[in-house]
Amino acid sequence: MKLAKRKLPAEIEGQPVSLLPEDPEDMWHAYNLISTGDIIHGHTSRKVVRKNDATDQTSAERVHLDLAIKVRGTSFDPITSILRVTGAVVTENEHAPLGSQHSIEVEPHRAFTIIKPEPEGWDSVATETLREALSDDKDGALAAVVMQEGIANICLVTQFRTVLKTRVESVIPKKRDTSSDQEAGMRRFFEKVLASLQRAVDFSQSRPLLLASPGFVANDFKNFIAAKGRDSNDKVLANVAKLATVVHANTGHVHSLNEVLKSPEVLAKMKDVRFAKEALLMDSFFDMLKLDDGRAWYGAKAVEKAVDEGAVGPGGGALLINNSLFRSQNLAVRKKYVAIVDKVKADGGEARILSSDHESGQRLGMLGDIAAILNYPMHDLDEEDEEEEEQQVIPRHHEDDPAIPRGMGSRLRIDSTVKLNSGYHMPILGFGLTTFKVYQTPRDNATEICTLALNAGYRHIDSATAYRNQGPSAASIPASGLPREDIFFTTKVPVKKKPLGYDTVCALVDDALKETNLAYIDLILIHWPYGGPEARKGAWKALVEAVEAGKVRSIGVSNYGVHHLAELEGHIKELEAERGGPGRGGVISVGQWELHPWLTRPDIVQWCRERSIAVQAYCPLVRGERWGDAKVVAMSRKYGKTEAQILLRWSIQRGYVPLVKSVTPSRIVENTGLFGFELTDAEVEDIKTDEYKPIAWDPAMEPLEK
Repeated sequence: MKLAKRKLPAEIEGQPVSLLPEDPEDMWHAYNLISTGDIIHGHTSRKVVRKNDATDQTSAERVHLDLAIKVRGTSFDPITSILRVTGAVVTENEHAPLGSQHSIEVEPHRAFTIIKPEPEGWDSVATETLREALSDDKDGALAAVVMQEGIANICLVTQFRTVLKTRVESVIPKKRDTSSDQEAGMRRFFEKVLASLQRAVDFSQSRPLLLASPGFVANDFKNFIAAKGRDSNDKVLANVAKLATVVHANTGHVHSLNEVLKSPEVLAKMKDVRFAKEALLMDSFFDMLKLDDGRAWYGAKAVEKAVDEGAVGPGGGALLINNSLFRSQNLAVRKKYVAIVDKVKADGGEARILSSDHESGQRLGMLGDIAAILNYPMHDLDEEDEEEEEQQVIPRHHEDDPAIPRGMGSRLRIDSTVKLNSGYHMPILGFGLTTFKVYQTPRDNATEICTLALNAGYRHIDSATAYRNQGPSAASIPASGLPREDIFFTTKVPVKKKPLGYDTVCALVDDALKETNLAYIDLILIHWPYGGPEARKGAWKALVEAVEAGKVRSIGVSNYGVHHLAELEGHIKELEAERGGPGRGGVISVGQWELHPWLTRPDIVQWCRERSIAVQAYCPLVRGERWGDAKVVAMSRKYGKTEAQILLRWSIQRGYVPLVKSVTPSRIVENTGLFGFELTDAEVEDIKTDEYKPIAWDPAMEPLEK
């Protein structure tokens, strides 16, 4: 990224900075620089319709023009590096009326201008982001020295380009001279190279160094750095030598570096450089969190209290905050987090802004996008937020009441649970393996995908015998290294080719235990009500016996209508009479249905809440068919969250346990970002509709005799 000179319309007020992006990496920095409310001035095109008065016909053409818009939103595709900025036109133009909506595509090698309106202007976070964008020595730059006897080229290498920082040349005595002269010449050469390297590259934080040369020059230089660090007791130099990688190059000239950079070893190292610091900090945070000594805190309220007390200062204090918080449409929210960053820096602590698009930022997103390592212990920062000594449990309410009391929702975490009628706890966010009729999580991929989900923080897996992947999905539990008791595993019976009934379900429960290689299954649901009253009663009896035998901990139903549920309640009473009294007919712990704002099933949900039955929601994201809904989009912009995160948050605050499905690693992690913020009661109600629009099947409507 370079600074550019551009002429701006006189009527634009604010603090302008003109930039020229040069590669896809610069597009990512531009995305982080542009905020809602900024003015963007750049080149664009617009379709103009002209009318021929003589023929009364119209024709359309695309005209090119320079335009300024007030940013309403941004979208960035990291695969294609396309950055699209949308907003309202703020400069007069014959082809684009004031106030009309337009979009500008920011692209490499075309200058544009960002104007940050007063009074906030370029705050400290925006200024630091700009500084990083303009610097060659970004976090993602790999330091490299390609050298031969008497020549060294010191470079910074990013994913997209190589920047030559400086070239060192020195006369080395020939081999026909005495060996002592040649050794002295090489020593002087290495001194010059090291001095230039230290001036060109910041090694104050650990970073890898690539040394490439023909022969043994690079290896000798690495040894020289190590000896220098040892003799002068310089820990920085010692660490530089420790992290240096030596590879072969044909010559010491820059062009030889291109071949070196293609090697798998170097590619792997470059991949890890960019976010190595963030990854190390997140690892340190989680290690400290496990100690539970009061030095690791997360969540906006707890971190803000710690920062106010000066506990994130010198001596190890570090603030971890996601850049998504600075893209919030709410100016007050942006200003609050900028103030937190400024306070930490003023106190002498480290403020690290993570990318919410990277793995480290996504891990932080599961904690509410903000966390802190304190330089001294503090306790009870979340005292006001604590509801229970152990896990947080969602209370279940009548449909007319808020599903989660206002204020409690912001304290929910990915490991929060709901207590079931069986006495066991179920995590409030589930990872689903498929959608009806489409086996989108094949057996060959199920273990890998579920392991990714468990590593991302999910502790609840929803499978079924009909999905044909319950065995591989359960294999993710040992693969993840997590204790079995930490994972809540669900399956469902029967399969389509086997009719519902007592014998079928008894056999399928045993098959499920064998396939999954589990000592017990946390939850088994009757997948659908098809089969008639006697078949449903027999299936339920088989599940009750499985619970009594210790094979299953909790049982429930899926896709039942209210009439099916009422029938089941009658069957439970019949079984109690037949099998020896109260409790011998089983207890309904969970019901699972398609639930989202366009299918709320108030009759079913009310029936369950009156009986304290936990409600699971499949298809909570409506398979993406409602992306772009105006109300959801507005809340997405307000909270700086994706539409998916808003819909999942809605589901949680309605008191449901959403089962979210994806086979894309980034989406699997992104979908955990529904914690750390809370929709208002009015927003929860506003998203809900009176529509009845299933996108999957709907057996709940089937008659009892079917």
